[in-house]
Amino acid sequence: MVEIRRPVQTTQTSIKILETLIEKNSSTIKELAEELEIAESTTHRHLTTLRNEDLVVKINDQYRAGLHLYYLGNKERKQRDLLSAGREVVENLSVQTRKTSWLYSLENDMCAPIYGSSNQTSKNHYSVIGQLTPLHSNAGGKAILSVLPDDRIDEILRDNRLQSSTEHTITSETRLRDEIEIIRDRGYAISEGEAVSGVNAIAAPIAVADEIGAVGFHSFDGAKHDDLSVFSEDVLEKAAEISISLQS
Repeated sequence: MVEIRRPVQTTQTSIKILETLIEKNSSTIKELAEELEIAESTTHRHLTTLRNEDLVVKINDQYRAGLHLYYLGNKERKQRDLLSAGREVVENLSVQTRKTSWLYSLENDMCAPIYGSSNQTSKNHYSVIGQLTPLHSNAGGKAILSVLPDDRIDEILRDNRLQSSTEHTITSETRLRDEIEIIRDRGYAISEGEAVSGVNAIAAPIAVADEIGAVGFHSFDGAKHDDLSVFSEDVLEKAAEISISLQS
């Protein structure tokens, strides 16, 4: 998360209203005002502004987040060169490994899935397109960290706490830095129940100019480090394919 000294409070309030509407599905003005501890008149002004921009819809006395939000996010996603270069590669990786495969992008010092592919034997997945997760807590994020310069990593670690998602999440800065060096040496990252208990993953980084991301897959069958390492060449090959495509 980017830290700023003087955030625009009205913008923050509008975003909190949108997040609350999505979390609760729908709310009245009174319910939103009570939830966010702001005046009903202030809530009404924000909702009216958001409705005028088609970001919120009103049904009777209930307000809901509008689907225009999805349209905007999806339109931006489709414009990403990383997605254009990686979509088919991720689909091939899913078929090749019979695993749920993902393409990740660096987004405001976080890891964001931008495309996923499952085959018939692997339909379960916990990632959601666009959902931001800390870089230190999953294979895609750690792979991304490995291609960032050390001063950028210093900045990220200074501005973001290493919070735990599970008992296996790396919360030690020293341990994380050691693992980043290992990832740099072998070319890929592995996570074992670090984001979600029982879900292990492998990913290789992609870094071409401003396009920084990773490609890999999740495993729900209890595959451990050695089991995942068997697929390292597959993941490295796919990362190289995407990188070559981005350079062309």
